[in-house]
Amino acid sequence: MRTDAKGRQATVVVIDDEEAMRAGCSQILEQAGYRAVAAPDAHKGIELAMRLRPEIALVDLRMPEMSGLEALRELRRHSRDTMLVAMTAYAEPDTAVEAMRAGAWNYLRKPFDEETLLRTVHAAAARYRAKLRSTQTDAEPGTNSERLAVLVLHRLQTPVTALVQCVAQSSREPALTPDAGPGDSLARLSGQLEQVSRLIEDWRLLAELETAARPCRTDAVNTRLLLEHAWPIVSERTDVQGVQFECRVPEDAEPLAGNEALLLRLFVNVLTNAVKRLAGRGRVRVEQTIEGGQARLAVTDTGVPVSAQEIPFMFDPFCPPVHAAAGPIAASGFEMAVARAVAHAHKGDIQAESLIGGTKLTVSLPLADRPSAHGGNSGGAA
Repeated sequence: MRTDAKGRQATVVVIDDEEAMRAGCSQILEQAGYRAVAAPDAHKGIELAMRLRPEIALVDLRMPEMSGLEALRELRRHSRDTMLVAMTAYAEPDTAVEAMRAGAWNYLRKPFDEETLLRTVHAAAARYRAKLRSTQTDAEPGTNSERLAVLVLHRLQTPVTALVQCVAQSSREPALTPDAGPGDSLARLSGQLEQVSRLIEDWRLLAELETAARPCRTDAVNTRLLLEHAWPIVSERTDVQGVQFECRVPEDAEPLAGNEALLLRLFVNVLTNAVKRLAGRGRVRVEQTIEGGQARLAVTDTGVPVSAQEIPFMFDPFCPPVHAAAGPIAASGFEMAVARAVAHAHKGDIQAESLIGGTKLTVSLPLADRPSAHGGNSGGAA
């Protein structure tokens, strides 16, 4: 018998409009020692959860009348303790992101086998017991890190699948001659590897900054040089052929106080966000003003404005990129969350503002002491 922290049998509510799914999950869970209670729709599932206060709820995302996403939000609103697990056969990355934002702790892709179901439910039950033993809230870094881990794993799924396909295709192709250029499959493989590498590095950095595990060494950083180093990196990752970059920061501007490598990451993400909103044509401008011992770097673009409704979610790591017919038109909330985490680690901030003809991101960072107590710009080691 599976019990909670108080020795009681752990309860799992299964909310799914498919009878076979409800019956199958319930049977497997009961054989594993859980108390399983099923509901055929979201409304009845919410009623059950409010009455039983279960440790775990499995929620299908595609249901009639009330969707699973709405059910997740209602369940989270009424109970901060229940571990919510989303279930769906439509496991697109954006679907996983939306489920996490709605309050899901984990995600099951249909069809799943008995081992996957029990592994997920066992982990949810262990997390529930740990939460009861802890005096911390759901906003604790550990909980956020767990949800981020689930999110990143789902985002990794698409590029990793592409990598497997590329490697399989390359293994079937004739060997390349010494003077031949790389094949299409190898070029795709390189691009996918780079995407995976950046995602994992951003994930690691965000986790370290959230838990204060990565100290920020303070250098005196030349702002103009920092931006001039950031732009070529952005150019490698995005199409900037029709984009005009204006850096209006003077070469002798007062230096920033911070870790140069981390600040470079911050501005690469912010500038990438601006370029993607331009959809291949427009202008990105950076201007600096000084206010109260801080530099305020305004990054404005002439692209698709961020609406007032979207601004609160710009820095949400669970927010997917805004999409248009031609593809993503903004960096994901995950990339922008990394940028803001770097700013906060430097006792700064990033604020967004919607303009009539674009968007402005204002990055606030402390200035280095004058004269610098650290001997000037140390040249960018993380």
